[in-house]
Amino acid sequence: MEQALLDKRVIFEEDEESSSCNLNRPFIISAEDIVIVKKIGEGGAANVFLAKWKGQEVAIKTLKECFRGDNEVLETEAALISSFLHPNVIRFWGFCASSSQKYMVMEYMKGGSLENLIQSCKIGKEKLSLYEKLQILIGVAKGMAYLHGLKPCCVHRDLKPGNILLDENRISKVGDFGLSRLISNTYQTSFTTNVGTLFYMAPE
Repeated sequence: MEQALLDKRVIFEEDEESSSCNLNRPFIISAEDIVIVKKIGEGGAANVFLAKWKGQEVAIKTLKECFRGDNEVLETEAALISSFLHPNVIRFWGFCASSSQKYMVMEYMKGGSLENLIQSCKIGKEKLSLYEKLQILIGVAKGMAYLHGLKPCCVHRDLKPGNILLDENRISKVGDFGLSRLISNTYQTSFTTNVGTLFYMAPE
């Protein structure tokens, strides 16, 4: 399993010397070390759970039952984000495989998504000062600048409030790289397929 993830990362790398990846980093987490606490979110193809791993809270992402025949998608995302290391990008801890399904283990963000915070502000449950709003936006900008500065660079392709996560201090981090792609920094790349969330897609 770990070698399969490493192989996928090698495919992503344009230049091993310039890559920020650490190919010796252990990827595989034993299923016995994971204790699922509760479901905390879901997307079109995956569910996200709060879990405990080595005494710390983590988020685990797994494909919904109807998509489990396409586990390679989850492995590809894990291989991609395993190289990311930035305070405004969700941290990847490892990959876990049980007899029935596979999990991607990631940093847990207690503040939830920016989408949920916006909704709470709309109904008066939460308030954000101008300073807090700017800090959230600056965090997103820093995270995206890091991703675009990688070699090869990472194009997220589904940046939206639901994929911006907040910690307990409302520090923002970019997450959910299921639609992301790495592209060469030296060649122009054109995506011919429309992917992402329509309301948040670039008009071009």
